[in-house]
Amino acid sequence: MALAGLPAAFATILGLPAWLLFSVVVGIVRAGASLPFASVQLASPWDAVAAGVSGLTILAATAWARRRADRARTAHTGAVPPIAVTRRTPPSWWRSRMGRLLAGSLAASVIALSVAAVHRPDGVPRVIVLDVGQGDAILVEGGRGGRLLVDGGPDPGRLLVALDERLPPWDRRIDIVVLSHPHEDHAAGLASLLDRYVVDRVLEPGMFGPGPGYAALNAELFERGIARGTLATGDRLAVDDILFRVLWPDPGTVPERPAESGTGINNVSIVLLGEIGRHRLLLTGDIEEEIDPRLLARGLPTVDLLKVAHHGSRTASTDAFLTAVQPAIAVISTGRGNTYGHPTPEAMERLRAAGAEVFRTDEDGSVTVDLGPGPLRVHASGARTAALPTGPGTADRVSWPDPPIRLGYDAQRA
Repeated sequence: MALAGLPAAFATILGLPAWLLFSVVVGIVRAGASLPFASVQLASPWDAVAAGVSGLTILAATAWARRRADRARTAHTGAVPPIAVTRRTPPSWWRSRMGRLLAGSLAASVIALSVAAVHRPDGVPRVIVLDVGQGDAILVEGGRGGRLLVDGGPDPGRLLVALDERLPPWDRRIDIVVLSHPHEDHAAGLASLLDRYVVDRVLEPGMFGPGPGYAALNAELFERGIARGTLATGDRLAVDDILFRVLWPDPGTVPERPAESGTGINNVSIVLLGEIGRHRLLLTGDIEEEIDPRLLARGLPTVDLLKVAHHGSRTASTDAFLTAVQPAIAVISTGRGNTYGHPTPEAMERLRAAGAEVFRTDEDGSVTVDLGPGPLRVHASGARTAALPTGPGTADRVSWPDPPIRLGYDAQRA
């Protein structure tokens, strides 16, 4: 039993060079993406014209460089005086195998400590709406390293790449996964997540999904013996200092099997209201317009951050709902060129009318919202940023009559 963790430890150590190289590549790509006009969409036929001009430019530049090199070689027809080369003798410690080994170990230690220091918790809680295409995946990080993942998106590969960019290979830990509802665009990425990350438990609304992604997740949870449970209105949990209360679905309202595969599944979505300091956030899953009046009747506070329901569909985020919550930042998780037309013009107009600054994962990439003291700070992987003061009214704290359930324990009914 004492050796049980060694294979994973050795794999992590051996994989560090590849991970460092991957991190450098990602950094270069992001730096390039931040340049002006790094990404421009052109309609036909201008896309073909631009591709042709770019190709001809590359060919012309290559031919010019070759001609210049040929002219430089032909210009040097005379004898070139020899260049004196003086070989420097390496220090005595470098000439021994032990010295080289110690120097290499010291360099590796400095690099490892530097990488570990960069990836240690910085004390700033944050929410990252990951760019996983047409679906949802939201990583919540506490200031002391707690992690909550809400949904897993439609594509296991995109989810793992997005998480691997953020989380170091020596800390493959996610404390709790919340599946807001069992549609494939929220559930399909989670089965593969369990192969790479250590997940303590999975919480869901209590409905079995009809798709293969949910079936794979269900099988993995059973095979691995991962604890699972349900969340309902009144349940509470915490990610370090971020306190969450479940606003929906109500106990006893979630059927085990959906009557139909569309709105009936969307409307069992787990809705989480979070609070830390003077900031509030609302994660709404895919609830549609039928649920908004029920939440409004119970009283909704204003929020700083809203994860827009149902990818900005026409049938979600009603005017009355947005008027009540008055989000300063609204993030829409959606895929580029999706066939549903998300986000719809109607939803975008309602969000603008509510005064929200809107970020979209299809245009802005993954969106990170820092929830530290002071202004709400937003930065997207597509290089767009924003800093906004705490929204109106959010200084009035949400009532938390009982201590919340900390990550690592089963959620309890309030």
